[in-house]
Amino acid sequence: NPAKTAFTINLEQAVNIAKTILITDVSGKVVEFREIDQDLNSITFDSSNYMQGIYFVILQDDSNTNIKPQRLIIN
Repeated sequence: NPAKTAFTINLEQAVNIAKTILITDVSGKVVEFREIDQDLNSITFDSSNYMQGIYFVILQDDSNTNIKPQRLIIN
């Protein structure tokens, strides 16, 4: 962090808990949504179309509970 054209999320510790990943802007608007493949240890996102600014990476479990949101800066 910060990122320009791509960023990778390491899922090794959350793969058995997290089911989806949301990328939101600071207003809470969902920019990207992905379901997590339980066989993956990481996921790479193309951020080349994101506007410069602050975003949040949110992992969610089966009940849509947020698991440790992280700030992401795109510049």
